[in-house]
Amino acid sequence: MMVSDGMGPSTLTMIRQTKGYLKYKTIDSEIELDIDHYKVGSSRTYSTNSLVTDSAAGATCFSCAQKTYNGAIGVLSDKTWCPTVLEAAKLVKMKTGLVATSRITHATPASFASHVPNRDQEEDIAVHLLQNRVDVMFGGGRKMFSSRKDKRDLVEEFKKNGYSFVENEAQLSALGAKDNVPVLGLFSSSHMSFKIDRDNGRSPGQPGLLQMAEKAIQLLSRAVDSDSDSDGFFLLIEGSRIDQGEHQNDPVAAVFDGIEYDDVWSYVVEWAKSRDDTLVVSTSDHATGGLSLNYGDSKSYAWYPHVFFSASASAEYMQKYRLANPGTTVAQLYEKFTSFSEPVTREEIELVEQKIAAGGDEYNEMIALAKPISKRARVAWTTKGHSGEDVHIYCYAPESKACDPLRGVVQNTQVGQVLADSLGINADLLDRVKKEIFPKLTNFDSNAPASFMHAGSVFDVPETLE
Repeated sequence: MMVSDGMGPSTLTMIRQTKGYLKYKTIDSEIELDIDHYKVGSSRTYSTNSLVTDSAAGATCFSCAQKTYNGAIGVLSDKTWCPTVLEAAKLVKMKTGLVATSRITHATPASFASHVPNRDQEEDIAVHLLQNRVDVMFGGGRKMFSSRKDKRDLVEEFKKNGYSFVENEAQLSALGAKDNVPVLGLFSSSHMSFKIDRDNGRSPGQPGLLQMAEKAIQLLSRAVDSDSDSDGFFLLIEGSRIDQGEHQNDPVAAVFDGIEYDDVWSYVVEWAKSRDDTLVVSTSDHATGGLSLNYGDSKSYAWYPHVFFSASASAEYMQKYRLANPGTTVAQLYEKFTSFSEPVTREEIELVEQKIAAGGDEYNEMIALAKPISKRARVAWTTKGHSGEDVHIYCYAPESKACDPLRGVVQNTQVGQVLADSLGINADLLDRVKKEIFPKLTNFDSNAPASFMHAGSVFDVPETLE
């Protein structure tokens, strides 16, 4: 299962045309993404309490094949736990894995191997990942394991439970033997770096999504081959930071992570084609940012992907650089990290300075920092949150009929149902998950405070709109 977090149709077009410019250095050349050849349908993404879903509710649809409220992790609207495809896979002796460029305790990976009513309970989620004994986990989020409020050192607990532990690219590359599984890889304190920052040497020792995916498949395959009781594996791969770049309204951050996601899809499908027993499904949990490719007056019919190559850092990194180097001015940030043919204006600089002075929401400064890039590329954003449009579904299987249930416009729960059907998951197996796995998991507070993302209801429609 692959998830391109936040990648709506406009984002996909932006990624495709930017990749075309990267290859041909002109906007006139036709380019196709590798993933384009596998589109089978579209997914309706709404949750039970909003027409605009969050990643927790969206990913729970993939893991449990049931709709739920925004913020729910492996939990239904009545707060009962739902058995996930990963948990069911473990019961039928499959190996399991989670790979993400976010914290590994973030909403999407968490929804496959944990059960909490509020996605913000990431320290609790880390405990469930240990108790569920996921075989391979690669991503960020080390602070949720070793800098915890309860003072537990979960990294040490994982080691005591037989896990190998890696925390940099060299250690990841050195993994290879079957006795490296189970393994936990945590490559940053929080989310991993954007590809543009990693490519410019600003995250030394940190692997990319492709490296993590390749190693996860290698390790899981070898573990299956060496275990006579094991029959295959289930692996989730998430391109998490596409979404987070869009939350920051930063097209440079989002687009290069999106290009990498296409490379990962290509690798995974080519690997699957070397076998005759592997289903690969990709979709997005939702779109993010309300992206428009072109903005301006009615006579403007253009957008310019070449502008993205005039920036060498994400807005997130620019913000981190400013904070780490007191005295750095906004003008100096643009001089250091951009090479626009149209210089940044005084007004654009002042907007960033105003956001810095105001403080508060960390995204406001990043959005202001990224705005000159969007303006010159002629792309626009309507929100720093999610948006409610349908998203694409892609599928590869040795026999194409396995993808048929995903053709057309389907509910996002149908993605989860296809995963379950491919694993032969039935009611009896789900009952076994409840009886054999759930009792081994800590039952955290079911009345945990709601996060802002699942407050309110789709039925709370205002009588008047301002």
